[in-house]
Order: sequence, then structure tokens, then C-alpha cells
Amino acid sequence: MTQPARRSSLVLLLVLLVLAAGCDSGSPEADPGRSASTGTREPSAGQTVEEDPLVTGLDVCSLVRPTQVRRAAGQIGEPTYRALSRLPGYAGITDQCGFGVSFDSYTLTVDVGMLPASPQVVKRLPLKPVKGVSVAGLGDAALATESDSYSAVYFVKGRTFVRLQAFKREDPSRMRDLVGVARQVAEKVPTDPPDSDEETSGGCARLDPAAVRGVLGAEPGLSRSFPYKDNSSVCSFASGVGSDAKFVAVATYTNPSAGPFLADQEQFLPSKPVSGIPGGHAFTVPGTAYFIGDDGQAIGVTGSLGGDPKVPARPTPALVGLVTSAAGLLQ
Repeated sequence: MTQPARRSSLVLLLVLLVLAAGCDSGSPEADPGRSASTGTREPSAGQTVEEDPLVTGLDVCSLVRPTQVRRAAGQIGEPTYRALSRLPGYAGITDQCGFGVSFDSYTLTVDVGMLPASPQVVKRLPLKPVKGVSVAGLGDAALATESDSYSAVYFVKGRTFVRLQAFKREDPSRMRDLVGVARQVAEKVPTDPPDSDEETSGGCARLDPAAVRGVLGAEPGLSRSFPYKDNSSVCSFASGVGSDAKFVAVATYTNPSAGPFLADQEQFLPSKPVSGIPGGHAFTVPGTAYFIGDDGQAIGVTGSLGGDPKVPARPTPALVGLVTSAAGLLQ
């Protein structure tokens, strides 16, 4: 997890349509902290997200309950995405969990920093505080802020940096609700960042380690695995936790409706075809590489892919190797 750099207008529109059925009017688009997210299906009755998706360590997805997601975002939600990521203004890698109603679609994200931080990190953020909303006593430093689309709360507890971000609501009380949820999260967050250990499990353990090393340019210093109930998953890796660390996230979409949704990006964004991967079609857009299987399943690879983030990612042998290995995870 991983927040999170950023998205096309088409993707924002489609995500809005997916979320509209479960949100009040005024629900905005997806989190800018990552590349394309897709709402592939809503959970069936009786289904729950697989518990304890990590092998060991802090489970950032356990910091918020479904009822707290409703309070903060206006819609109940469960963990639907988890990956190592980055946020503007914070030098380190973050462990990010998204909460929503379908895989890789969310209305609230929680990021916990992996690099030790001081209160000055929050105080130096070039963001304006929301007037009339108190963050007194929230960690050692805190900020509640809003943009046109998002409400966010940043705080540092001890040496641990945290951000909660939700879709902005028309009801002004939502900002206070988000701060209230942040206070509850602060009670669970350790004063020191989570361990920088490898937590690769399930299907993520089948990714070719050499392919991961090729993209990162080094051995992974930490990793996270997130299995979803429809056998979709997110596998993320980082070479470290500091400002020079690279990270990569591999999302596996098993719902056959995901492929056509993601394939549209090749037409509406600057793109570059990728050849040599059997069983489907591959291409890159700015910040992401996609593989669309012939059966509609898909792979998305995002993170530190190198080059200019405004142009399609260059299909280097290392990136093609990782996408090829990830395609082998599809059912």
C-alpha cells in the first residue's frame, strides 16, 4: 500500500459510476495516491474480506472498522486494497490500506509511514488547515485539511507518520467525523514505525523474485501481501523505507469485467504496446503497466517504473519480466 501519484479523467468518471450506487450524492472520484483503480463488483451477502492478510507485523487494514469507514466517508467499507506507496510531503514509504466495496476501489485510505518522522513533517506540509476543526491532542502534531475532492487528516504519533484521506462530503460535519476516526486510529498506532520486514504470502510468493529485483534494482527490504475474497490480490515490494527507496505493486484482477475496463486506458491515455507476453495484450501508460488476459482477467503494475511520469512507462526487460511473471498468477 501505498498513499499515494496520478489518474485519468476517464478512470475517475468510471470509478464514480461504480461508487454511486453505494454513496450519497457528492461522492467524488478515487484516491490520487495510486494509479487506476477499478470497482469490479460489490460483495455478495455473507462474504467478508479474508482476515489477517499478513504473515506478521502491524496490519494497517485492522486500524479502521467498517462502521468507522461509514462515519468518515459516508459509506460502509471493508479493506479492498493494500500496498506500499508514497505520499507527497513525506520522505518515506507508507503502508497503505484502502476501504471500499469492491477490489481496488475505495472511499477511505489509511497510510502508516515506515520511516521515522518528527512533528516537523506535518508542520511543514504546504496545506491549509480547515477552519473550525480542532485537532488538539491528536498525536504530537496534526493537520486537518481539504482540497476540492478530498478531506485528509495528517498526524505524527511519537515517530510514526499517519494520514487518513476520504472523499470530500458536502456535509461540513464530515471533516470532524474524519478527525474523530483519526483519534481512534491514533490509539492503535505504535509510537515507532512498523517493522520493515518481508510479508509475502499466498499467490504473491509465486512471483519471480528475480523479476521483482529487476524492477527495484535491489533486493526487497520489505513487502506486503493482500488477498481479496474473489482471489484478486495486491503484492507490493520496496527496496527500503527512505527517500531513495523504490517500490512496486502488482495487482491481480480476477473479475473478467476488470480487463475491458482497464483496456480502455490504452485509448484515452498516452500508451505504448508491450509485446512478447502470451495469453493476452499488454501496454503501458504513465506510471503503470497492464496485461489484459484473453478471458478478461488483468494485471496492473505500478510504482517506481522510472522515466518521465507524464509519458508511458518504458517497457524495459525488467518490467516486461515482472508483468510476465504476474500474468502467471491469473487463474
